[in-house]
Amino acid sequence: MSTNFTAADRIDQIKEVVERPQFAAAMIACTLRGAGQEIPIDPNRLTVGPKGIHETTGSRVLSDHVCDLMHPHVAGGDYFHYTGRQGLAGIMQSGVLRLSQLSKRIGEHEIRGYAQQHDWTGFQGHYAEKLAEDLFYTSVTRTDAPNEAAMWNSEFADYGQGARLRLRIDVDRTRHHAELRAMRYLDGNQTLLNQINADLAAVEFPPFLPWTASKIGAFGLPDGYQGEYEHRLLFKHHPGAPVTRGKDGRWEFLEVPFGKDNVFAAVNLVAVEAGPLADLAEIETIVGASVLAGTPVRQAP
Repeated sequence: MSTNFTAADRIDQIKEVVERPQFAAAMIACTLRGAGQEIPIDPNRLTVGPKGIHETTGSRVLSDHVCDLMHPHVAGGDYFHYTGRQGLAGIMQSGVLRLSQLSKRIGEHEIRGYAQQHDWTGFQGHYAEKLAEDLFYTSVTRTDAPNEAAMWNSEFADYGQGARLRLRIDVDRTRHHAELRAMRYLDGNQTLLNQINADLAAVEFPPFLPWTASKIGAFGLPDGYQGEYEHRLLFKHHPGAPVTRGKDGRWEFLEVPFGKDNVFAAVNLVAVEAGPLADLAEIETIVGASVLAGTPVRQAP
């Protein structure tokens, strides 16, 4: 009797291991279909645990797809990067664009904003700080963004006395490893991942937690930041990746050289535009005395 019970119990366990990933895959596919996305999901690459659904180690197909749907890659082209005079001098003298460690802004709702939206309790506190240590970014805006006056009248551009770089950015995903995406501002509406997990919860399944969760979180901020119309060029440093991390005081950074081949993105400096309250001659002097002398300089319209 005891042997029969053990055998039956083992069969039930095997059925659960097989059937629960199949059901989870069907549920997630159904939610994506409702969002207009028809993609096959391999249940053999899902594991269903008591606290979460994950892709198996080494598989990121579904995770990447969810990330791309929530934060689509944006096309390459011209973008503005606003900076103060001191920042401009550093950029022009070094000939590189720095990707800053996200840790610098961890106190400004970085990662934790998305963690709260998606009830990622494990992404709060110290763990969020650890994730931010391997995320590097720079902020840009579209050249047709409607917040030009607000950006000039901010600390980013020395309240009009700084400058903005017109950058031509292109990310070839076959060889570059940074990503250019628009920020999403959490306005209380459900995200795609919220919808997936609400549907899973309705049938008493745990939530899906994508491997790309930290990257998803790096492209989301609370609604109060929406006036920045920010896009980010972001790189996630995985252990062992052959990149050199510099350090400036407390924070680390990565360098993207202008006009040179690199692993991050193709970034070219098209022009420097002095702010509406800037001394054009001062900005011209900064540019003329740099390794990027010859870059066109003009007063912003």
